[in-house]
Amino acid sequence: NNNRQTLLSLLPEMKIAHNDFDYFLRLKDSIDYPLYPKTGLHWSFYAVALAADSLRNQVSDLINRPLPTLAWRDSIEWKSEIHWSDQELVIGANFYHSFETDPMPYPNIRYLSDSLTYRPKVLAIGDSFYKLMYDNGVSQGLFHEDSEFWYYNQHLYTHSRRPEANVPIQERDLLTEIERND
Repeated sequence: NNNRQTLLSLLPEMKIAHNDFDYFLRLKDSIDYPLYPKTGLHWSFYAVALAADSLRNQVSDLINRPLPTLAWRDSIEWKSEIHWSDQELVIGANFYHSFETDPMPYPNIRYLSDSLTYRPKVLAIGDSFYKLMYDNGVSQGLFHEDSEFWYYNQHLYTHSRRPEANVPIQERDLLTEIERND
Protein backbone atom coordinates (compact mmCIF):
# COMPACT_ATOMS: atom_id res chain seq x y z
CA ASN A 1 0.00 0.00 0.00
CA ASN A 2 1.34 3.45 -0.84
CA ASN A 3 0.41 7.01 0.18
CA ARG A 4 -1.79 7.55 -2.88
CA GLN A 5 -3.79 4.38 -2.24
CA THR A 6 -4.20 5.26 1.43
CA LEU A 7 -5.33 8.79 0.63
CA LEU A 8 -7.76 7.59 -2.05
CA SER A 9 -9.35 5.19 0.43
CA LEU A 10 -9.63 7.83 3.19
CA LEU A 11 -11.11 10.70 1.17
CA PRO A 12 -14.50 9.04 0.47
CA GLU A 13 -14.72 7.88 4.09
CA MET A 14 -14.25 11.52 5.14
CA LYS A 15 -16.77 12.68 2.50
CA ILE A 16 -14.14 14.87 0.82
CA ALA A 17 -14.73 15.37 -2.89
CA HIS A 18 -11.65 14.66 -4.95
CA ASN A 19 -10.45 13.71 -8.41
CA ASP A 20 -7.02 12.24 -8.98
CA PHE A 21 -7.42 12.05 -12.80
CA ASP A 22 -6.02 8.51 -12.90
CA TYR A 23 -8.15 7.77 -15.98
CA PHE A 24 -5.68 9.89 -18.01
CA LEU A 25 -3.33 6.92 -18.08
CA ARG A 26 -6.05 4.81 -19.72
CA LEU A 27 -6.89 7.56 -22.23
CA LYS A 28 -3.44 8.22 -23.61
CA ASP A 29 -3.57 5.56 -26.35
CA SER A 30 -7.11 6.35 -27.47
CA ILE A 31 -6.94 10.06 -28.32
CA ASP A 32 -5.34 11.99 -31.15
CA TYR A 33 -3.49 14.54 -29.03
CA PRO A 34 -0.60 14.06 -26.61
CA LEU A 35 -1.55 14.20 -22.92
CA TYR A 36 2.08 14.61 -21.87
CA PRO A 37 4.74 16.42 -23.89
CA LYS A 38 7.93 14.45 -24.58
CA THR A 39 10.00 17.25 -23.06
CA GLY A 40 7.75 18.06 -20.09
CA LEU A 41 6.93 16.78 -16.63
CA HIS A 42 3.24 17.68 -16.49
CA TRP A 43 0.13 17.53 -18.62
CA SER A 44 -0.02 19.15 -22.02
CA PHE A 45 -2.39 22.10 -22.44
CA TYR A 46 -4.75 19.71 -24.22
CA ALA A 47 -4.78 17.51 -21.11
CA VAL A 48 -5.39 20.60 -18.96
CA ALA A 49 -8.53 21.26 -21.02
CA LEU A 50 -9.68 17.64 -20.59
CA ALA A 51 -9.03 17.80 -16.85
CA ALA A 52 -10.86 21.13 -16.59
CA ASP A 53 -13.87 19.66 -18.38
CA SER A 54 -13.84 16.68 -16.04
CA LEU A 55 -13.50 18.90 -12.96
CA ARG A 56 -16.32 21.15 -14.15
CA ASN A 57 -18.64 18.16 -14.65
CA GLN A 58 -17.72 16.64 -11.30
CA VAL A 59 -18.33 19.86 -9.34
CA SER A 60 -21.57 20.54 -11.22
CA ASP A 61 -22.80 17.03 -10.33
CA LEU A 62 -21.74 17.42 -6.69
CA ILE A 63 -23.66 20.65 -6.14
CA ASN A 64 -26.41 19.90 -8.66
CA ARG A 65 -26.05 23.27 -10.37
CA PRO A 66 -24.79 24.30 -13.81
CA LEU A 67 -21.29 25.74 -13.94
CA PRO A 68 -19.89 27.70 -16.89
CA THR A 69 -19.52 25.55 -19.98
CA LEU A 70 -16.03 25.08 -21.35
CA ALA A 71 -15.80 25.61 -25.09
CA TRP A 72 -12.45 24.58 -26.54
CA ARG A 73 -12.71 21.51 -28.77
CA ASP A 74 -13.28 23.69 -31.85
CA SER A 75 -10.26 25.91 -31.21
CA ILE A 76 -7.17 23.74 -30.89
CA GLU A 77 -4.09 25.27 -32.46
CA TRP A 78 -0.88 23.35 -33.08
CA LYS A 79 2.19 25.44 -32.28
CA SER A 80 5.84 24.75 -33.01
CA GLU A 81 6.95 27.23 -30.36
CA ILE A 82 5.83 25.40 -27.26
CA HIS A 83 5.03 26.80 -23.81
CA TRP A 84 7.73 26.57 -21.12
CA SER A 85 5.73 23.99 -19.12
CA ASP A 86 5.78 21.67 -22.14
CA GLN A 87 9.58 21.64 -22.06
CA GLU A 88 10.31 21.59 -18.30
CA LEU A 89 12.61 18.57 -18.57
CA VAL A 90 14.86 20.26 -21.12
CA ILE A 91 14.82 23.63 -19.32
CA GLY A 92 15.53 21.98 -15.95
CA ALA A 93 18.43 19.98 -17.36
CA ASN A 94 20.11 23.26 -18.35
CA PHE A 95 21.57 21.89 -21.58
CA TYR A 96 24.09 24.00 -23.42
CA HIS A 97 22.24 23.59 -26.72
CA SER A 98 18.52 23.68 -27.46
CA PHE A 99 16.43 20.70 -28.53
CA GLU A 100 13.98 20.50 -31.36
CA THR A 101 10.52 19.86 -29.96
CA ASP A 102 7.40 18.44 -31.52
CA PRO A 103 4.52 20.86 -32.14
CA MET A 104 1.93 20.74 -29.35
CA PRO A 105 -1.84 21.37 -29.30
CA TYR A 106 -3.03 24.49 -27.46
CA PRO A 107 -6.79 24.79 -26.94
CA ASN A 108 -8.31 28.23 -26.49
CA ILE A 109 -10.59 27.63 -23.49
CA ARG A 110 -13.64 29.87 -23.31
CA TYR A 111 -16.11 29.94 -20.40
CA LEU A 112 -19.73 30.34 -21.44
CA SER A 113 -22.32 31.48 -18.90
CA ASP A 114 -25.97 32.44 -18.81
CA SER A 115 -28.41 33.57 -16.12
CA LEU A 116 -28.58 30.02 -14.65
CA THR A 117 -24.83 29.54 -14.42
CA TYR A 118 -23.39 29.26 -10.93
CA ARG A 119 -19.79 29.80 -9.87
CA PRO A 120 -19.28 27.93 -6.60
CA LYS A 121 -16.86 29.04 -3.93
CA VAL A 122 -14.30 26.25 -3.68
CA LEU A 123 -11.19 25.38 -1.73
CA ALA A 124 -8.87 23.37 -3.95
CA ILE A 125 -5.91 21.69 -2.29
CA GLY A 126 -3.64 20.40 -5.00
CA ASP A 127 -0.27 19.90 -6.53
CA SER A 128 1.63 21.15 -9.56
CA PHE A 129 -0.88 19.52 -11.93
CA TYR A 130 -3.75 21.57 -10.49
CA LYS A 131 -1.46 24.60 -10.53
CA LEU A 132 -1.23 24.23 -14.31
CA MET A 133 -5.02 24.49 -14.44
CA TYR A 134 -4.92 27.47 -12.07
CA ASP A 135 -2.16 29.20 -14.08
CA ASN A 136 -4.21 28.74 -17.25
CA GLY A 137 -7.32 30.40 -15.80
CA VAL A 138 -9.45 27.30 -15.17
CA SER A 139 -10.15 28.11 -11.52
CA GLN A 140 -10.89 31.74 -12.36
CA GLY A 141 -13.15 30.71 -15.26
CA LEU A 142 -15.20 28.16 -13.33
CA PHE A 143 -15.30 29.26 -9.71
CA HIS A 144 -16.31 32.21 -7.53
CA GLU A 145 -13.76 35.01 -7.13
CA ASP A 146 -13.36 34.16 -3.42
CA SER A 147 -12.26 30.60 -4.17
CA GLU A 148 -8.82 29.55 -3.03
CA PHE A 149 -6.14 27.14 -4.18
CA TRP A 150 -3.76 25.77 -1.57
CA TYR A 151 -0.68 24.63 -3.44
CA TYR A 152 0.67 21.53 -1.68
CA ASN A 153 -1.29 22.80 1.35
CA GLN A 154 1.51 25.37 1.82
CA HIS A 155 1.08 28.32 -0.56
CA LEU A 156 -2.13 30.27 -1.07
CA TYR A 157 -3.42 31.35 -4.47
CA THR A 158 -6.61 33.38 -4.74
CA HIS A 159 -8.31 35.54 -7.39
CA SER A 160 -9.52 38.19 -4.96
CA ARG A 161 -7.75 40.58 -2.63
CA ARG A 162 -9.69 39.74 0.55
CA PRO A 163 -7.77 40.63 3.75
CA GLU A 164 -8.14 37.10 5.15
CA ALA A 165 -6.35 35.79 2.06
CA ASN A 166 -3.15 37.10 3.62
CA VAL A 167 -3.46 34.77 6.62
CA PRO A 168 -0.91 31.93 6.24
CA ILE A 169 -2.43 28.51 5.55
CA GLN A 170 -0.71 27.05 8.62
CA GLU A 171 -2.66 29.48 10.84
CA ARG A 172 -6.05 28.53 9.39
CA ASP A 173 -8.47 25.94 10.70
CA LEU A 174 -9.04 23.46 7.85
CA LEU A 175 -12.55 22.45 8.95
CA THR A 176 -13.63 26.10 9.12
CA GLU A 177 -12.15 26.77 5.68
CA ILE A 178 -13.95 23.76 4.19
CA GLU A 179 -17.27 24.85 5.71
CA ARG A 180 -16.88 28.36 4.22
CA ASN A 181 -17.05 26.92 0.72
CA ASP A 182 -19.72 25.30 -1.43
